Amino acid sequence: MPARRAAAKQGSLELTASRYPAYLTGMTGLVPAKPFRKPAGTGDPKTTIRKHVILRADLSSEFTVSNTRDSVDMKQDSGQVTLQIWNLSNQPETGMVTLDDGQFVLSIPFAVSWFLSQVALFVCFGLLGTVFGNVIQASRGLISIGIGMLLVRWGLGKLDARISRRMWLRRIAAGILMTAAIILYAVSGA
Repeated sequence: MPARRAAAKQGSLELTASRYPAYLTGMTGLVPAKPFRKPAGTGDPKTTIRKHVILRADLSSEFTVSNTRDSVDMKQDSGQVTLQIWNLSNQPETGMVTLDDGQFVLSIPFAVSWFLSQVALFVCFGLLGTVFGNVIQASRGLISIGIGMLLVRWGLGKLDARISRRMWLRRIAAGILMTAAIILYAVSGA
């Protein structure tokens, strides 16, 4: 984001904070009107995370680790996992490791919707061809612009950083160009 100048009005300067970091420079001699005071009775929250306990899973050859190293696939119906647990503190620790076979049920809605979207994509490729199917798939940018405009109209625009009118106009122009490109490709019969 480019640097902006902020001007004081009637001896005060109003700054808007968002979830994105912002830095102030060139400010000297500022003194807070109300000094910060830590509320009484609040301290560090008690945490149960034991950062000195390390778990390491050694997988047998029945598993294949993904390229991103965040998931594994099983080559067979069963596999062997050796779980190493290290306690790096000088105090003994106790705990329990549980495995739940039913966790996959939570992923069923996502898996079904993903599978149906892939079926629809391949049907689109079969009907229109892979090139035109990809051109049509590129229209998802237009859909996201439309959804964004609807969310702002419904009052949900505060969920993200405020976008300037200029940026909205640029997005709409890009959407119009994308639509024109799709129409030109469809009319050309390529």
